[in-house]
This record gives sequence, structure tokens and C-alpha cells, in this order.
Amino acid sequence: MAELENTEAAIAAASGMSAILLLTHHLVSAGDEVVSSNRVYGGTFGLFNVGLPKMGAKINWVIQPDSIEEWEKAITPKTKFLFVETPSNPALYIADIPALAALAKGKTYL
Repeated sequence: MAELENTEAAIAAASGMSAILLLTHHLVSAGDEVVSSNRVYGGTFGLFNVGLPKMGAKINWVIQPDSIEEWEKAITPKTKFLFVETPSNPALYIADIPALAALAKGKTYL
């Protein structure tokens, strides 16, 4: 998979929640923060709202995920990653992946 995607590593998981849990436990430690759209699957919401605090981490919810400015405001020096599900369930929110990727990389998106 990594070779197909031209990246350094890849992982396969049995479900979306498995993948999210693996990612979260790999990247997040006590004191870290995650920025996420509030338009996520119920299992993701539970993991982030209950599981992250149990790990000593914090979730910063983006209530207006259509606004890149709201994402930018939610990012702190402790942010480990941005999280979005697209299309979201059940509202079918479609995220602007290029803009979020540029923001995550600290680049200006035009």
C-alpha cells in the first residue's frame, strides 16, 4: 500500500474505528491535543470525547468545519493532528482536504 501511495509507510485495519484507534494511540500522548470536525461518526465522537481524556489528551472540536479559519483557531502548539470524516455520516459534510492539508502543513492555502 505504501508503494502504491508513494509514502513511507501504510497500515491496514479491519474497520474505520480500528484505523482511528490505531492512529490516535500511535500519535497522541498525555498532554497532546487533536483538532476534529464535530461532524463525525458516533464511535469517533465517543473515542475522542471519552477515550482521549482518559489518555490525558484533549479534543478541540471545530463546530463550523466549513470554515478554515475555525480550524486554524482550534490549532495549538500541542496539536498532533487534524481529523475529519468526509463525507460525514449522516450529514454528508464534504471537507476541503487540500485546504486542511495545507493548514496542517503550516502553508497558506490559496
